[in-house]
Amino acid sequence: MATYGTLSETELEVVNNVKRPQQLGNVGESGTSLTKRPSWRQAELDAAKDFPDYLEQKSFIKGKEVPYGTKGSVRPDLYKDGFSIDVKNYQIETASGRSNLARNIEKQYYQRIGNLPEGTEQSVLIDIRGQNISQNNLNALYNDIVERTSNGIKVRFKES
Repeated sequence: MATYGTLSETELEVVNNVKRPQQLGNVGESGTSLTKRPSWRQAELDAAKDFPDYLEQKSFIKGKEVPYGTKGSVRPDLYKDGFSIDVKNYQIETASGRSNLARNIEKQYYQRIGNLPEGTEQSVLIDIRGQNISQNNLNALYNDIVERTSNGIKVRFKES
């Protein structure tokens, strides 16, 4: 598992329970899904519960915090000093869905490099609950995102 700097015990437990694609078991192989796909908002709320030390929706321009929604600002879903998390809940069972997600993550990643405080480690949490997706497609999505961001973003999948 990748190092995340200094995380609390609770955060480490969550990070260790959120998986990389090769750690997921039998995703999509059964052809059924036991978990209902959450709404985008529910995915964000669940992530906020998983990372209680993070603040939601802080806005930044050129490394400085600015009022929420300031024109030209970037706004990660969750933030604490040195770390940002974006929660994604795209329909990724199709190739076009995976491509759209990777493109969105790439665009946001590069926008945020110049706007989040210097040294902020960016990560993305992709909520795959309720979706049937093969291990090969998850691996391909992971690799696509890592390549598009020059290995600059940490990618994790939430399956439960």
